[in-house]
Amino acid sequence: MIKQWNETIESLSEFKEKLEEFISLVPHSTELYKQKNILKKSWEKTQRLINEVDKFITPPESIAVRIPKEFNSDKFIEAWQFWKDYLEEQHSIRMRSRMEVKALKLLVSISDKNMENALEYLDYAQARGYKSFYKIDDNSKLEKKEDYDPDFNR
Repeated sequence: MIKQWNETIESLSEFKEKLEEFISLVPHSTELYKQKNILKKSWEKTQRLINEVDKFITPPESIAVRIPKEFNSDKFIEAWQFWKDYLEEQHSIRMRSRMEVKALKLLVSISDKNMENALEYLDYAQARGYKSFYKIDDNSKLEKKEDYDPDFNR
């Protein structure tokens, strides 16, 4: 989407240059002067609208994302990239820098700075199809109950 938007902006800039060049070549008359002013006002309105839309399409500059020192290993970096790819593939969520920084901070916090716990939380969330990861305790894991009642569905 951003690529197409940038191409649109570039195309409009080229159009503006060609229009100005054309206007400079056209013989000057009262009627053409009026039309030139109408075109100019129309162009300025278009520019204002484009600038407003641009605020919503062009993302802010990315910030640096640093893997926390407790998790700075090839194993975690690979798992983290897998998590980001999973989010994009499964939920159409593209994790940008600010979200990534906060997600890493949350993962460090809920895992008590333990990389193995963090990896388990990522795996658990992906296996369940979740959009986020959660702290897992022994009570949250589903266990098969032995007291199965065969007459339950009758």
